[in-house]
Amino acid sequence: MRAEIVLSGGAKVLILGDDHLISRISLLGTPFYPEDVVSVTVNGSAAFRDAVYRVVAYLKAKTCDLSDIDVRIDQLPDFTRKVLLHLRRSTECGETITYGELALSMGMRGYARAVGQAMKRNPVPIIIPCHRVVASTGLGGFSAGISWKEFLLRLESEMTR
Repeated sequence: MRAEIVLSGGAKVLILGDDHLISRISLLGTPFYPEDVVSVTVNGSAAFRDAVYRVVAYLKAKTCDLSDIDVRIDQLPDFTRKVLLHLRRSTECGETITYGELALSMGMRGYARAVGQAMKRNPVPIIIPCHRVVASTGLGGFSAGISWKEFLLRLESEMTR
């Protein structure tokens, strides 16, 4: 199953999965703000299409809650999976948390770098909102590039006004 979402500036969101699980989201190009979704191409089951159109609604600032979309992260190391699932349950739309605060909320004082590495391994950004995790001194990094992180944070900020 595969989907491609193209934004007005040419940035793309590629989504891969199977009948019921999203397994990978790739954020390509450089998004600018504001962006509009200009095209969506989806090949897959009804459940996969539904999940893709939920991501489209997110990108159009129509919904921020993607918490019930099933994702495939079982191939990840236990620590990474634990951190990603905790992040998914513990942050709300438009909110940020530092790597250190996330580690501390899991009872792992001093594990900020390890939490950062877990964010880097997230195969399904947007659905597991690793863009909400920032450094104590600024935005920190993002596997798809800082412009995507800024774009997603601004999008969520707009949704929560």
